[in-house]
Amino acid sequence: MTNIIKVRFNKDGQPQGREYSYLSPIEVVVGDIVEMETQRGIAKGTVTQINVPRSEIEQFRDRVKSIIGKVELSEIDKILEESKGEDGKYRLTSLFYDNGKVEVRPTKEDDETGHYDSYDLFIDEYKTKEDAMEYIKDCKNA
Repeated sequence: MTNIIKVRFNKDGQPQGREYSYLSPIEVVVGDIVEMETQRGIAKGTVTQINVPRSEIEQFRDRVKSIIGKVELSEIDKILEESKGEDGKYRLTSLFYDNGKVEVRPTKEDDETGHYDSYDLFIDEYKTKEDAMEYIKDCKNA
């Protein structure tokens, strides 16, 4: 069954602007990132509402388009999405284990820089997505 959903287009990875109505032939939940075809090509947006009443699109139902599908995020994209603060900065926690393993994840509220039993923990902040992504990639290749 096709569901009517509302989507905000993403700008710099964040939903912005007004909501647009789309049909979704697949199951989605609020917060899913989906792709839609627009006049300017394929765009990504975030689902802001599901199960929209048909009455809300009655006046323009013949012009409502379907989404293409859900966007499956890579591991790095998920880390970036979860680490972005309200101020737009990316806060990453790096765990350097004694055995040589390195882990990077979004910073948690109780993270504290220091040396622990089997690892060192560092918290870094990046102003741009590109800088944060580069750091994550460097750690994954270490």
